[in-house]
This record gives sequence, C-alpha cells and structure tokens, in this order.
Amino acid sequence: MNRRYFRPDTPLILWVPLLLLACSLSGCGNSEEGPSRYVVTGTVTYDGKPVPRGYVTFVPDNAKGTTGPTSRAKIVDGKYNTQSEGSKPPIAGDLLIQIEGYGPEVPNEEFASPLFETYTVEQKLAPKNQELNIDVPKKK
Repeated sequence: MNRRYFRPDTPLILWVPLLLLACSLSGCGNSEEGPSRYVVTGTVTYDGKPVPRGYVTFVPDNAKGTTGPTSRAKIVDGKYNTQSEGSKPPIAGDLLIQIEGYGPEVPNEEFASPLFETYTVEQKLAPKNQELNIDVPKKK
C-alpha cells in the first residue's frame, strides 16, 4: 500500500504549520545574523565643497583580514547616513571606503556624469557608531 502524506490537493490550512516550521528551522525571517554593524554618518566634500549626490561604499579589506558584507549609503547634499532608507551600516575593522560623486544637474543618476573618478581611502572603523567626514582631493 502506497501512502502519500502530503498531496497537492491537501487544504492550505495543513500546509501553513509545515511552512512555518521549515522557516524557523532554516533561519529565515527577520532575525539579524552575521557580524555586528555600526552606524556611520558624515559629510563628503570634493575640493572643499559638498558633493551634491553620490555613494559611500564600505568594503571589508580582505588583505588585512577583515571579512564580511559590503555596505553602501547615498550622499545627498554632501551628507550620508548608513542608517537611512536603502542603506545598511558597515562592520568594524579595516575597510576600503569608495566614494562616487555626481553633480546636481541630472536628476537620474544613471545618466549623470561623475565629478571625479571613484576615490578609495583605507580606514579602520572602531566597533561603535561614529562620524566620518571625507574630503576627496581634486586631481592636479
């Protein structure tokens, strides 16, 4: 006798507890796992003036032993906050911070011309929330 415990025509009410159990065992849901993250805020200037729009990207420096997720925050009117909508705070440790800057003239960043080539600076972030101001030097 061939028994089938779960058939496609089984009522949905019987599948829901099974799906909830599977999610709880696999770790899906809203729980935050992984390394601790810390809020970083600050200003970004280029040649001493606020960068109108752009991105600050925090990349773990694997060469110095820091591993983990990359984080990104938008620059708006020279300011950024890694806790703003669409951003995620970075991890602590040795990081490569990449700055992309665009002018205010084009509202769609896809077509904006950059103010400068992507600027990268090495920075060690302490395991705490902090302010980090970055000045991108003008190339001569």
